[in-house]
Formats: sequence, structure tokens, C-alpha cells
Amino acid sequence: MLERAKRWETFGPEEQAAVRKHLQHWEQMTPDERSRARDNQRKFRELSPAQRAQLHETFKRFQQLPPAERDKLLREWRAMPPKQRLRWSMPASAGSAPVPPAPSAPVPR
Repeated sequence: MLERAKRWETFGPEEQAAVRKHLQHWEQMTPDERSRARDNQRKFRELSPAQRAQLHETFKRFQQLPPAERDKLLREWRAMPPKQRLRWSMPASAGSAPVPPAPSAPVPR
């Protein structure tokens, strides 16, 4: 705990605000949601560096999609049976999720 306190002192105001926001979100989660989050974090750490990089890239491209396209993909995800979700979410597996297309042009706002 003392180590964390020392580390906290090295954070700038923006970093401290981000950590506070994350902790507030964590406190609002149910015990089941926290358990799933810990499990997902453990699974992520167990991936190879190449798999983690691929996952980061896929997520980055997902975030760049227009909101309507992200919503469509999320609806498809939620409609999948658990086994298909698992296959779809495993990086570099035979049933891995397709990489979202890179935006071809900036989306007008």
C-alpha cells in the first residue's frame, strides 16, 4: 500500500483525475461485474505480446468506426450464443473476430 501511495504522488493532476474516475466506476460495478472484469484482465495478461497488440489494434479500429456501425456490431455481439462469442473474441484463432474496417474518410459531424 505504501508503494501505491508513493506512486500516486508522482501522478500529475490529469492522471489522478483519471484514476479517481476509474475507481468511481469500479465502485459502481456489481460484485459479479468486478469478478468478470478481473477474469478478463487475467485472460488479457495471459495472451502473447502479439495477441495483445492485435487486440489493441482491433479495439482502436473499432473505436474509430462511426457510432452507428459500432452499435450494429455490439448488437450482433449481444445476439451471439456464448460459444460463438468466445470463438469470435479469441485473437488469432480460426473463428476470430473480423478486424473492423479502417474508416476510409473522416465522418462528418
